[in-house]
Amino acid sequence: MGAVIKRKMADIITYKPDETFGNAQGLLKAIENRINLKLYIYEIQDITKVTQSSPKLKSIKGTFTLHEVLATK
Repeated sequence: MGAVIKRKMADIITYKPDETFGNAQGLLKAIENRINLKLYIYEIQDITKVTQSSPKLKSIKGTFTLHEVLATK
């Protein structure tokens, strides 16, 4: 998904060199009709609010070597 968005952004910049994009929102608006994805831009306040309301999660030690978990009854 990320590669598709990057490619579309590169295309729009290449094929419309006279058009300037002052920010990310302008660039997303230019590609929104060229992709089949819904994109959102979040303000830093939104991210901070979600981070503060999320519980503190701990990592599980050894998950780097974990490949598969199988549960049987």
